[in-house]
Amino acid sequence: KLSKICELVPEFHFPPFDAQLTEVRQKLLDPGTERRRTPTNYLIDDTLPEAVVREDSSSGDLILPTGTCYVTRHSNLRQVHVVFHLVSTVHEVAGDIASRDLLLVGLKNALKLASENNIDTITIPIFLTHELDSTMDHAWCVKRAEVVLKCVKGFMIEVGSTGTITSRTFQFIMPKKTPERTFHSISSLIPNIFRVPCPMVLDQTSRKKTLTIEELYVNDSK
Repeated sequence: KLSKICELVPEFHFPPFDAQLTEVRQKLLDPGTERRRTPTNYLIDDTLPEAVVREDSSSGDLILPTGTCYVTRHSNLRQVHVVFHLVSTVHEVAGDIASRDLLLVGLKNALKLASENNIDTITIPIFLTHELDSTMDHAWCVKRAEVVLKCVKGFMIEVGSTGTITSRTFQFIMPKKTPERTFHSISSLIPNIFRVPCPMVLDQTSRKKTLTIEELYVNDSK
């Protein structure tokens, strides 16, 4: 879907989307390339045991380890300049995840990369997926949202402990078909997980459901 959207409007500033993906592919397949914490086009944490990039012999597609994050840059997307693509399987997205799950490690690495490059407005799919299926019930949604929110808080505490300015705007988006009950249950998690000294905006428009924390400061380490 993103590729089709990028094709609708010419890209005059950055390389075309397909060209950026080709560059990421070439660098990930190059065994001599330093891949960890690279501030340009891709990111893969080589400390992970599954951090092995393979190429499918039949299709030629890359098989990337869960938690890999590659980056594309855009000037032709509305209100979006950088996209972090977090890799996982369908089974891993729908399953239960814990705080040290590879998917959350990848999310935290992406947040670090964003912080290092002065990206101060970050939009995160709060379920780490853009669609809900029949297995993702109310309890699953609330649990997944809580884990993701705590991951973001952990990142804020970690960055704050280094003395770095931690002012950021996080937008947590939900799939369009998220039930209203689930939306309100998750919105009530925000004050319990974060100390929010400034307004929280709840958007329940027909186009999207969004939780936004403006200028979020994490001052506690609980």
